Amino acid sequence: MVGAEAEHSGIIRASAELLEAMATAKVPKIVLTLNHASGAGY
Repeated sequence: MVGAEAEHSGIIRASAELLEAMATAKVPKIVLTLNHASGAGY
């Protein structure tokens, strides 16, 4: 399938999978940075 309609349905499907993965993850979803973080490595 090619076209805007196929791309739109693919984006919706991928977004739903991401949302489900984040909702069911058993790991912390918040990162706390205590030290100065900068540069290309961050």
